[in-house]
Amino acid sequence: MQMKFRTKSPKTKPATRRPSTASELAEEEARFGIHPDSIGQEEARKIMSEQHKTLGFRPPPDSLAAFAQLVATNHPIVVAPVALEVLRSAVKLDSERILLQRRSEKTAPVASTSNLEQNSIAPVPMVVDINTMNNADVRLLMSFTHRALGYRPPPGSLAANAQASVQQRSQKNLSGKQSPTLPESVLKEAASRDADRIRSTVAAGGLSQPGASTDSQENTTKKKKVKRLPKRRPRIAAKSSDPTSNSSQSVSGSDTQSPPSSEPSTSSLSTSTAPPPALHRAETTDSVEIIGDVLIVNSI
Repeated sequence: MQMKFRTKSPKTKPATRRPSTASELAEEEARFGIHPDSIGQEEARKIMSEQHKTLGFRPPPDSLAAFAQLVATNHPIVVAPVALEVLRSAVKLDSERILLQRRSEKTAPVASTSNLEQNSIAPVPMVVDINTMNNADVRLLMSFTHRALGYRPPPGSLAANAQASVQQRSQKNLSGKQSPTLPESVLKEAASRDADRIRSTVAAGGLSQPGASTDSQENTTKKKKVKRLPKRRPRIAAKSSDPTSNSSQSVSGSDTQSPPSSEPSTSSLSTSTAPPPALHRAETTDSVEIIGDVLIVNSI
């Protein structure tokens, strides 16, 4: 018994726009300058790689790379392939057309719950596609934008959106197969354009520059923390009307400066000695003689 095995044909992505008539093929040939019969799978891969590097993002459906992939499905191998120089010149012209078209397009602002994004960041045509960037591309873009602005890119900028996109894909396990690293020239150009856009928005007053508000807040907090102490007035001793008090104060002040003496002062003696008892004379028939401090009474 013989077993037959069927080989599966390689899966191809569904075409978004396939030229069906001869007139459409002629229009595409006239637009790109390449005959469809001279493009096979190998040539389609080269065109896709060259245009991806030139644009910095995946070529759109109306690009030469998309047209080459659609045509290559009809004849994977061609007898007379197109020359590499012709492919590169055609890719260059088509990439310039796509970039010019994207710059001229006007996009409507996207509504957002963030106050920063509502007040300041309005979407503009991007040079790079953030959905195909890997971690290395995001780090370079963040570094270039930070260097161009002088401060960290705010929320809503191209670098911040690219970083959020990479984190979201890593959480959903969708970033296993990362796109190739983009050229530094493309990332620098994207960072420069986004920095100019942010500067113009800051100059218009739609967004406050990060760091300015924090500095003002720090200054206000410092001013609030500083408390002025009331000025202390020197205490002045009250003047006394009694001249003896002034003399006693001067004496006490001089005593503190002069060494102590063993003899008691006259002021202390005058205050310590009690007055002598008064002598009373009684009206009697007796005679009284006072001799010094001795009282002699003679009876008659």
